Amino acid sequence: MRKIVLLLCALFITFSLMSQNVGQQGDTLLNYVDINGMKQGNWKQFHENGNPRYEAYFIDDKPIGKLTRWDKTGSLIAILNYNNTGEKATAKFYHSNGKIAATGNYIGKSKDSIWSYYDEKNILYLQESYVDGEKHGIFKQFTSEGILIEQITWKQGIKNGSWKKFYVEGPLMWEANYVNGKLEGAAKSYYKNGNLQKEGKFVNDLMEGAWLRYKENGSFEKVLQYKNGVCPEVERENEEMYKELLKNKDQIEGPNNANDLEWLRNTTNQR
Repeated sequence: MRKIVLLLCALFITFSLMSQNVGQQGDTLLNYVDINGMKQGNWKQFHENGNPRYEAYFIDDKPIGKLTRWDKTGSLIAILNYNNTGEKATAKFYHSNGKIAATGNYIGKSKDSIWSYYDEKNILYLQESYVDGEKHGIFKQFTSEGILIEQITWKQGIKNGSWKKFYVEGPLMWEANYVNGKLEGAAKSYYKNGNLQKEGKFVNDLMEGAWLRYKENGSFEKVLQYKNGVCPEVERENEEMYKELLKNKDQIEGPNNANDLEWLRNTTNQR
């Protein structure tokens, strides 16, 4: 009886050791979770229709090296390459036609450094800049021909610094400045020929005081007086461009404005 007990104890210890070691680097076992509930080794998951969902290698629940993700139809969605700690990754996302949709870096699950977004014809339409998940740096928006039409400066998640808009032909249309998320200080607009059209200042996000208007040939036209963003003597039709500019001033917010790329922000949370 004593021998049987010893044998059973030995078997128990052996299987316990085996269960703690399978799934480590070099093993071929798939989809292993260790006794601590952590993913280890090679993983491959599938959609309900049998198509692959993602494939990756894990150490202590963190992806190491290449992680590939597909949609239900089998089309490639993303390839992320993680460093040897699983904390940093370079990412490429793809449109259903195989063209690159976005490129950038992650630290953990937060965006970092420059992110670039492309349409299905592989033309750049947006660039973002992040530091540890916060918007920080210059954001740029482009036309379908790749021409810069807007750029805004962010600092630690808040608009701070230069804001510029451009005509689709290239010349500068408008320049102003943000301070802690609000337009403040000098602002200017321009005709397509480069001549100054209007200049004045913002106070607390509103046009204020004297604004000077010029004709397209560069000659002075008139002084317009604003109070809390309102100038009674300004004709409605001549102000449409400025109303449109101010109405759209918060729309360069990243890919959440592009419906076809909405999934980008959530993809890394689906492991």
